Formats: sequence, C-alpha cells, structure tokens
Amino acid sequence: MMHILLFLFCISLLGVPLFARELCPFCDPTLFPMYGHGAASDGSGRRQILVFIDSSWDASPGNTNPKIWNGVNRAISMWNAQPTCYYFEIDQDNNRPR
Repeated sequence: MMHILLFLFCISLLGVPLFARELCPFCDPTLFPMYGHGAASDGSGRRQILVFIDSSWDASPGNTNPKIWNGVNRAISMWNAQPTCYYFEIDQDNNRPR
C-alpha cells in the first residue's frame, strides 16, 4: 500500500510542471516573470515589454537597417498574436532608461 501511495505522489509531482506550462505555454515556470513597463496598450491585461533596437543596427545614422526593423516588427506581431503573458512594443525613445 505504501509503495502505491509513494508512486502516486511521485506521478502527481511530475504533473505540476505540465499544468504550469498549460497556463503559459511559452513561459518557463521556473523563471521569474519580466517586470515590464505596465499594462499592454491593447487592453488585454498582459504585461508590456518595450523593445529597443540599438543604433549599432543602423544602416545610416538614425535609420535602422530595414531588414532588422521589419524582422523585429514581424516577430513582435507573431508573438503578440499568441495568448501569452507578455505584449511587446518597439520603443526607440533614447531618453528612456533601459
């Protein structure tokens, strides 16, 4: 009887990480969530994360390489279309602390 209870207890522990992953499928439940920058502008209640593209990716001073800009925008659009805890936005404000 004790062996059966121990077996069931071990199986239940294995199921906890699976349950946690279902709540946030792309998030590692062992990591702390990012703090973010407030609530998402889309009203979803998700945490807003601002993305800044460094000037080292500029094609010319003040102009981000179009391939980088478009790639980041596409990745953000794809991420934001999924039901996750985070909502990404590009923010090129150089005066904002990082």
